[in-house]
Amino acid sequence: MTTSISIRFLRKNGSTKTDDKIIIRRLGMNQFNLNYTYGDTKTKNTHKLFLTDKAVFRWMRHTISLLEKDNDPFHAIQVDFPFMPSVLFEIKNLSSAYNTLLDALEFHLDNWPAPHPPLNPEEDADMSNSSPQSPTLSAHGRHLFLD
Repeated sequence: MTTSISIRFLRKNGSTKTDDKIIIRRLGMNQFNLNYTYGDTKTKNTHKLFLTDKAVFRWMRHTISLLEKDNDPFHAIQVDFPFMPSVLFEIKNLSSAYNTLLDALEFHLDNWPAPHPPLNPEEDADMSNSSPQSPTLSAHGRHLFLD
């Protein structure tokens, strides 16, 4: 099962077919994939970015800022986090939810389980002789990962 953050920008017309959609997936240690699909186009092309956690966080801050200043804004934004309830914010109230939304995103970026590589039977045999490793902080000092 793939764990992802799903963001949907709801248009005023009420049709889910015209909503813009974003899927954010963790690819590895501090590596994320952001897929953006525009809903109001004839062909549903998905645009892809590969980002660090810091860049995902910056992307969200810039996106919120754009939404707040849009002259023809979406009606609402719906965010589905893997480890929290689904939330819906009307764009007109987004500024009051700014810190809450960014805090929830930061929590997920900091605590998202790392994908586990497939086990190699030959490496498993060698692991019986290895000693346990202590967790270490990443280069950014915020994430706790095993080396």
